[in-house]
Amino acid sequence: MRKKGRMECLESLFSTRVGIIVNPTVLSVFTVVLMTTLASFLTRKLFMNLQDSVKKSPNYWSDALPDSGREPAVYLIRVVGMC
Repeated sequence: MRKKGRMECLESLFSTRVGIIVNPTVLSVFTVVLMTTLASFLTRKLFMNLQDSVKKSPNYWSDALPDSGREPAVYLIRVVGMC
């Protein structure tokens, strides 16, 4: 009997137990959802850090900018990810 190679073992494991993961369409959708979620998270963190840094300024309008821009930026990323 011939021993199976490492790749053959992995292919047979994924094709028999979780065959849906090997499908390129599913992998593409998963990648887009993952990247969209990551970009949304990083954008929220960026705006929170920006908000913390502008709180030190005495100007009221500089405090309002991160508050008003955070949600539209996150929604824009989500819409682009859905498209």
